[in-house]
Amino acid sequence: MPFNLIFEYKDLNKVLRVIKENNAEIITQKMNLNCDYLISIRRNNASKLKMDFENLRCLKIKKM
Repeated sequence: MPFNLIFEYKDLNKVLRVIKENNAEIITQKMNLNCDYLISIRRNNASKLKMDFENLRCLKIKKM
């Protein structure tokens, strides 16, 4: 299940930690003024990942 993440570069370590903890895969990444990641995760882990990102409150997450 793919998700699009948009966040500031200063929050990169927090975001990568959550990605690693949830065994998500980074499909594409764009590092401009903001970071734009497209990630993929198994459907049964998606709700936990989304909740973890919402708790960070430093990014926008969109289900693709």
